[in-house]
Order: sequence, then structure tokens, then C-alpha cells
Amino acid sequence: MAAAEPLMASPGALERASEAICRIAAARNEGEVVGLLSDASHRLGADVALFCSCLQAKGVPLRFMLACDPRWYLEYERFINWSQDPWVLYAAESAEPVCASRLMVTSQAGSQALALARRYGFESAFVVPSPAGRGEARWGVLVLGSRTDGFFESAGCIALKVMARSLSMELHEWCLSHARRDFLSRAQLSSRDIDLLRREHRGYSTKEIARQLHVTVQSVDSRFQRLNARLGVSSRKAAASLAVTYGLI
Repeated sequence: MAAAEPLMASPGALERASEAICRIAAARNEGEVVGLLSDASHRLGADVALFCSCLQAKGVPLRFMLACDPRWYLEYERFINWSQDPWVLYAAESAEPVCASRLMVTSQAGSQALALARRYGFESAFVVPSPAGRGEARWGVLVLGSRTDGFFESAGCIALKVMARSLSMELHEWCLSHARRDFLSRAQLSSRDIDLLRREHRGYSTKEIARQLHVTVQSVDSRFQRLNARLGVSSRKAAASLAVTYGLI
């Protein structure tokens, strides 16, 4: 039976995978990133792959990049509740890469999610979390899949873990960077706005912020009201939390 471990030990395998991973940071758009995901995952021995990024902010859905049959996502979106997806649940709580067969699945919805994945090439799967950032508000998960049953069962292979972790983190950092850029563009936040949110996050009162900025209390309240409206939140605390989620403060 084919397995991931001997594949990773073949001459040049690590170098070829590393080359694709290192190019992700400079990718100009999502299409380029998906191409590099496909390239890198194939060089790691996978037949298919996907990456899911989550920002736990109001109104921000899971974001998927697919190096697999897109019909998987169409069925997933229609029939699967992602909050019961074993891969997603594991990545939200754990940092260690794991063979999917070792995950404990206790719900019917979880079993359905895995059955769907198997139909689209994830007969054997290796789940690689991107750990949460500050405030544990953002995380991602890379899933490498093989059509060969048991392919990733030997995923104690150190080389595979190291390279898959690198791939997962690079994908996650790219997603965060571009989500942050889009957020800044939509909200039209200035450096002064971010500084104000930073002071709120540090717990300063309105009077303290006014004193620090040499402005009136009314001016501080007015600026926060405008910020809340632009960000679509009801309080300055929520606005600061959103800024933390996107890595702005």
C-alpha cells in the first residue's frame, strides 16, 4: 500500500514542496494561492487538498480554498453544518497535525461530513491546524487528502508534519493579510482610528483618552460613534474587539 512517509523520503521531495510553500506570501490573488496550494499538496503526496480560514467576527463566514473537485463545496454548503464538521472542530481547539481517522466523531452530522469528503478524494486525510492568533479569534485548517485508504496513517512522519504545518501557516497568513486589507478598505480606518481603538482595548476611559489626546470628552465620544457606525457594531468595546480579530491592534 502506498504511504506518505516513503514519498517524503524520496530525493528532492522536501525541496520541491518548500519551493511552492515559499511562493505563497508573494501571491497577488486567491487564484495564485490556490494554484500553489495544489502544487505544494501534490508534492507532499496528496491527491486533493483544501484550506479553511475562520475569523470569528460577526458576519464573517468560513473562507475555503479548494484544490479538489468544487462539487465537494457545493454539497458541503448545502448539507453540512460546519459547526459539526470534525475537521473544523479539531482545528478550533488543537494545534497538532493529525490523521483524520484518529478524530473522535460522535454525531451523525460529523459522520456525514466525512462521508462526503471521502466521495471527493479524501479517503485518507491529514488535518493540519493553523493555531489561533491573539484573542483566539482566528484560525485555519489545511486538509490533505488521498484517494488511497490509509495513505496518511503513517503520518508520524516528521518531514510531512513540518512541511504541512508550514503550508498551513503560510496559507493562513496570506488569508489574514488580505482579509485585513479588505477590512481596512471597507471601513476606511485611518491610523488615528486604529490608535483610538487601541486605547479602548487597553481599557482607558473616555476621560483618560481625551486627556491623552488633548481633546474634549465629547470629541472622543463622537469619534467612537462614527467608528461604530462604519464598523457596523453597537459599542466601542465591540469595535476594539473587531480590530483585534483582524490583527490591527
